[in-house]
Amino acid sequence: MLDRAGCLANDRFIRQYQEWINPILARDLELKTTSRPSRIVDMGVGPGFLSRALARRFPEATVIGVDINPAMLDLARDNLAGRPEAQRIELVKQDVHALSFEDRYADVVISWSCYHHWADPVRGLAECWRILRPGGVLSIFDVEPSPEMIPYLQANLSDPEIAGILVKSLREAVPQQVVGEHARAAGIVGFEIKPFELDMAAVLDCIDEIEEPARVSEPSPVNSIAWALTARR
Repeated sequence: MLDRAGCLANDRFIRQYQEWINPILARDLELKTTSRPSRIVDMGVGPGFLSRALARRFPEATVIGVDINPAMLDLARDNLAGRPEAQRIELVKQDVHALSFEDRYADVVISWSCYHHWADPVRGLAECWRILRPGGVLSIFDVEPSPEMIPYLQANLSDPEIAGILVKSLREAVPQQVVGEHARAAGIVGFEIKPFELDMAAVLDCIDEIEEPARVSEPSPVNSIAWALTARR
């Protein structure tokens, strides 16, 4: 679990390389849902950027940002402070492996770049599936393992804390094939898992929500293939 310094390093990385992707993830979710959700669970809320984008995209919904790390929740609160959409975002300390939410609690469970942290992915997926209402959407994103990137990151990133976090993430990353095995073992039916690719139409559709559009064209230090697991309850 990251300490306060590690959480701040994660925050710096997202702000520099990934903050712009959150409106696109929210748009992707909108395309996947057949009705407007009233309750969205952001599993592994991190610094809170995705929850903020979800609250903007779904103004009628309450977003519940879940994290097991108190330091990360404190950072998310700091980042959301004073934002009008923060009134519809609840931050709670929960363990994905043993959620206290009742069955059929949420219309959506979404998670970005958190799956590789789960100690028992099968149990975590089963819990996410359990709390979904009928017709609800499960949307999980993470990256494929990229061991070839590790020497590059270690040699070229000037921030050693960011480099350490990224190297650890790439070492822990789970291949799509294994994620599919986890989903089946968790009892999830009718799921789809495939590479998640950005397209210019998505970027243009979200351009007003991206705080620094120029960041979109900046290369990320991690050249890894993202995957998306989608299932409907």
